[in-house]
Amino acid sequence: RAEMVRRVVQLHRPAAEVAAGFGISVRSARKWLARFRAEGNAGLQNRSSRPTDFSDRDKDMDMFLYQTTQAGDPAHRGVQ
Repeated sequence: RAEMVRRVVQLHRPAAEVAAGFGISVRSARKWLARFRAEGNAGLQNRSSRPTDFSDRDKDMDMFLYQTTQAGDPAHRGVQ
């Protein structure tokens, strides 16, 4: 990511050209470039895509899915 950003910023290469060279989409290249410009090198670190918090509705759906899948199904736990 740092090398990709360097080529765009310091070598003034088009983002599309650099993205193609790295085998990534232009959208991804521009995302990393924007993060670098906003946060510096820290913006190039991996981030979790997990939501920071669940709403009550999400929690209810999560419990429903657990209870109706193999993990929550008593028949799959040896309970008759």
